[in-house]
Amino acid sequence: MPVSLQHIPIKVLPSQVSRATKAYKRAADIAAHLLVLDLEQTHATWRTPVRWIVKIRAHEVEVRTKSQVWAYVDQGTRPHIIRPRRRRRLVFRAGYRAKTRPGSIVSGAGGPFGPIVVARQVLHPGTKARGFTQRLRAKWNKKWPHMLQRAIAEALQ
Repeated sequence: MPVSLQHIPIKVLPSQVSRATKAYKRAADIAAHLLVLDLEQTHATWRTPVRWIVKIRAHEVEVRTKSQVWAYVDQGTRPHIIRPRRRRRLVFRAGYRAKTRPGSIVSGAGGPFGPIVVARQVLHPGTKARGFTQRLRAKWNKKWPHMLQRAIAEALQ
């Protein structure tokens, strides 16, 4: 799911359009960079790499990823069966401490622990959605208008 910063209409005099447009583009670049930094906090301790795609258009800033793993953690998963792909058996540790928590955008310590288990298949209980996208949208929907207004006000002085 992409996180988008929507266009905010701002009234300026015709003689100020060029400076306001440049200020909007600078503010959009900065906001996109800061948004990516926020998103990177969600997977900072993961081994799985997540690449962010930034698109800055005339009326929108969009940051998204093609990572299925990040989407599974963000949106959650239903209970499902896991079967081995390359071998006859699954081999894993009995316990696991998640690196992320629902309602938080920070990734911390976690990982497998306990005795080694060998099984033909397991019923995974599913993953509770972390809601990264929702939390960051709420944060940036508050932050972006102020950031944009400040940038344009500074440019027009």
